[in-house]
Amino acid sequence: MAAGASGFLGAVASDLLADVLFTVALATAAIWLTHRARRRRVRRFFGVQPSAGSISVYLSSIVVRKRGTAGIGPIVEGFHGPAITELEYRYALGFAATVETKPFIRLLRAVLPDELVGSVEPTVCEIRLSPHLPEPLHPAGQHGDHGPDVDEALGKGCVVLVGSPVYNLLTHVAMDHPAADDGASSRFRFVRVGSTPESARRGIQVLDMYPGENETFLRTDIFGLDQPSPVSEYFVLEKLITMHGRTVFICAGTSSSGTAAALDRLTDWRKLEARFGRGGFGVIFEQRLAGPDGRETEPRTERIRELFSYPTEPGAVRARQRRTRG
Repeated sequence: MAAGASGFLGAVASDLLADVLFTVALATAAIWLTHRARRRRVRRFFGVQPSAGSISVYLSSIVVRKRGTAGIGPIVEGFHGPAITELEYRYALGFAATVETKPFIRLLRAVLPDELVGSVEPTVCEIRLSPHLPEPLHPAGQHGDHGPDVDEALGKGCVVLVGSPVYNLLTHVAMDHPAADDGASSRFRFVRVGSTPESARRGIQVLDMYPGENETFLRTDIFGLDQPSPVSEYFVLEKLITMHGRTVFICAGTSSSGTAAALDRLTDWRKLEARFGRGGFGVIFEQRLAGPDGRETEPRTERIRELFSYPTEPGAVRARQRRTRG
């Protein structure tokens, strides 16, 4: 009797174990198939090559000069050299979390058969500092004029440039001095308008916003404000695809908050994919801030509106001509 009960319990345990293993195998297969479909979308949208699964994210390189920092106590020399902004880095981490291959999937790759996994490398994000020059940059016409680090960085399969040309050398080169053989030119330019450096206003110019004419959007001149009031900042999100198959994303604003907002929109890349497909595109936004202090704070979606985009979507109304914004 005891032997029969023991056999019965053993059979039940065996059936339960088989059911559990089957459920785990089924769930694993479902997770893997879902991952493969998502991975395919990520690679197609970002232009990641199967043999090189990395997306290089280059942050602004802000050069701090000697004796330019403050501390709790007296500082004799202090920190000097390249630095990054906390806002850019945090939003870059958020972007990386949405496109990288998850740790659990990497574990599955280690245990699943090679026939099922395939030879495609996991997608990883490498967050780096943009190359910088020790002296102010002078206009140049070719990548090589800026040094081998620029050529190497922009020669990768997929590059995400974070920050305006003021502090990101790669953004400057990609927007203002594309290589002649790249076959991809930005529709946006960061400009300064004013008679002196102190009074100049920064802004973004859209090339050919209207047939044969450009449009410039200037940030609010805070020097003319008698008291704190809302200010306008601008930022762009652009995707360039070169004839050599390289993909360059530009997330840049006239403030740190604007740059973070651009990167935040790239993080929601599925909406961009649904709207523009796998091709190149560009969008410029206006960001209304409560005051100048908001330029270094978290972007707020309700204060952002789109001004212009390309390519023109089917059924869209062509942008109307208007005077320079300020």
